[in-house]
Amino acid sequence: MNFFIRPRIAALLVCFFLPFAPACIKWRAAPSFQNPTLDLAGAPAAPLEVGFASEKITPAGPVWMAGFGAGRRSLGVHDDLFVRVLVLRQGQVKILLAVFDLIGLQGDQMAAIKAAVPGFAPEQMIVACTHTHSGPDVMGLWGPVEMTSGIDPAYIRLLGRKLASAAAAAEASLRPAAVSSAVYKMAPEIMFNANLGEPEDETMGLMVFRALDGATIATLVNAAGHPETMWGNNRCLTSDYPGRVCALIEEKLGGGAIFFNGALGAMITPNLPQSREGRGWETLERVSQSVFAEVQRGLTLLEEEKNPSLRLRRATILCPVKNARFTLGAALGILKREVYPGMELGLSVSVLEIGGVQAVTFPGEAYPKLGLKVRAMQKPKSFQFGLADDEVGYIIYPGDAKLDLYNYETSVCVNPELSVMIENTLAALLAE
Repeated sequence: MNFFIRPRIAALLVCFFLPFAPACIKWRAAPSFQNPTLDLAGAPAAPLEVGFASEKITPAGPVWMAGFGAGRRSLGVHDDLFVRVLVLRQGQVKILLAVFDLIGLQGDQMAAIKAAVPGFAPEQMIVACTHTHSGPDVMGLWGPVEMTSGIDPAYIRLLGRKLASAAAAAEASLRPAAVSSAVYKMAPEIMFNANLGEPEDETMGLMVFRALDGATIATLVNAAGHPETMWGNNRCLTSDYPGRVCALIEEKLGGGAIFFNGALGAMITPNLPQSREGRGWETLERVSQSVFAEVQRGLTLLEEEKNPSLRLRRATILCPVKNARFTLGAALGILKREVYPGMELGLSVSVLEIGGVQAVTFPGEAYPKLGLKVRAMQKPKSFQFGLADDEVGYIIYPGDAKLDLYNYETSVCVNPELSVMIENTLAALLAE
């Protein structure tokens, strides 16, 4: 995630505004914090039912594009953006999984979008974003000039309606399903760690949901990598490689497709030069085909989940804001969200189990060290959903936040201690 102002400008503004920040902060006081731990479990004897649907969310006209810098106005659409929805039901318990082809949605936006979906409580939904860097600004960080928002409030409301429509269609299509899964290593040349020069976690997770007649309902893919195949000079909206991979799955394998990004922070990205050189639509196709080839390989590794049970556990973390840029963003009215006393954000993490599959969520861009630490605590069939239910930037350990290697990531990290909080909270949920 590229923040909305250059470091030198940010430093000057922080020095000017920070003494006045408490008086001009735009964040709203949240209600008293209760921190309930949610535990939803389906009836083991009941069949697992699955439904899928998607809706286009491509903006109607030119928008300010997110992900690289301010002033990037879209000139066209290369491929449509979607919200993809998978609904799971077992007995009286139902869970909604959704992914938007967007750079990320912050907590308050996520809450408003979830509230637009009838029939599901917010805690029954895991809603994530692919993190495409060629979609509209939905976070308020990439407007016409630095320190301005590019958000269209009407578009945010549209996202709620589109999620509601896809959720209704997915629920209406529910039918008993068999689940097969595989967790394996992708080919190492597809992604790399731009900070360290080598990937730290090449894990790909694959789930295929099939109706009892053998027809594919949906394929879920989980892998880590920034969708920034198209660089900052691109002016056409695109879902980047996650959307293209989903399109290839639907075209060649049948059924629907949904792509959850993983622990992509600091900084997992397609193995390409870190500049605009050598990047184009043919590059996007090549990366997408490489990832799709790994999906096809995973089909040969699938194992059926016998009598799968459905369970979702969720807990909320109170994280103090310890980043002057975030405080400045609030003071300027660019970042708007609820906070608890002491400038604390309420951030949720979840553990989802579907038979032997165990997925965890991160409320932002967790980096591979955290992902690997959590994966070691998970069951062998471990999935990790990044940018889920929130987007608070990079999530790195306090020790690494002191290193020059992570200067940029630290500058857009709300609080390095959040990594430890997430690790400990997920450890407790995984132990239950």
